[in-house]
Amino acid sequence: MRENKEQYISHWEHDGVLVQTVYSDSEAGLLVKDGADMKIMPTYETKTGVTLRPLDKMYLAVKQVIVPSNYEECAPEIVVAELKQFYLENLLIDEETAVLLTGYTLYTWFFDKTHTAPYLYIKGDPGTAKSRILDLMSHTCFNAATLGVAVTEANIFRMQEIVRGTMLIDELETEFTGKNSALTQILNNGYKQDGIVMRSERIPTGGFKPVPFNVFGPKVIASRSIPRDDALRSRCFYLSTIVQKLPVLRKHNIPLEFTDSARETALQLRNKLLGLRFGYYEKMPCSFEQSQSESLTPRAAQIIDSILSVVPEKWVSGLRIALENHLFEDGVSI
Repeated sequence: MRENKEQYISHWEHDGVLVQTVYSDSEAGLLVKDGADMKIMPTYETKTGVTLRPLDKMYLAVKQVIVPSNYEECAPEIVVAELKQFYLENLLIDEETAVLLTGYTLYTWFFDKTHTAPYLYIKGDPGTAKSRILDLMSHTCFNAATLGVAVTEANIFRMQEIVRGTMLIDELETEFTGKNSALTQILNNGYKQDGIVMRSERIPTGGFKPVPFNVFGPKVIASRSIPRDDALRSRCFYLSTIVQKLPVLRKHNIPLEFTDSARETALQLRNKLLGLRFGYYEKMPCSFEQSQSESLTPRAAQIIDSILSVVPEKWVSGLRIALENHLFEDGVSI
């Protein structure tokens, strides 16, 4: 008789079966795609006897973790265009920044098909829309978990292990970004597919047992300062935000709040992005050429290629330029 175990998951994939936690009307379920069959179930039992359950509602109800409510089939070019427009309507940004945010968001929905998870690092003074960008991305990135401010190392490795999606960190302070910082070491390890950290966990019989935590995944980090560790910077794309005057925001019809209408649009986008993931997951990553600039370092080419390998080919050229222009290690004034 097989041993039956339970596992709470945000997403799960095996042998062509895709499972995703969905949340609607205060109820969580699992959307299961098995071939052409698609249905929402309270639980799903794997062939090995593991019972999968949706993420704990404790995270979903307060929107610490934000997931789709269902899936919607949509052509890739339409999803990309609508996602870009969403950022342009809610932020006062230029075309290249909109392309960067759109490309990075789209990449998060396929990050587990890549070997490298680059980060997006947003630096700016208070009042420069850093938090607004995090709000928008928390509602559009794949299984986004908001860790908030005053983040600790335990917040990161435990939530990454639970959610295995996109982590969003606000107000990361300089003193936690040196090369000897535990936070920095977790972030530096989390950009590669097999990235884990070991922590001693108390066991019921007494004492402690070393336990591995998976920390691989995309991360969006906002801060008022530059990280001190060179290795951490090399894993990031960099976006600098500036203060915008109220008359300018009003002139461009940029809302001062994250409105209910924008939240509804974001939900529709999440459902379309899930439809895109379900429709194209087995086809990722793409096989076309990515990095072409001979001036790139191997690390820079690696993080650029990771994103370009999972976006529609028609978008590669413009996105490549945006990514190269926002490398932390080259071409950005910090």
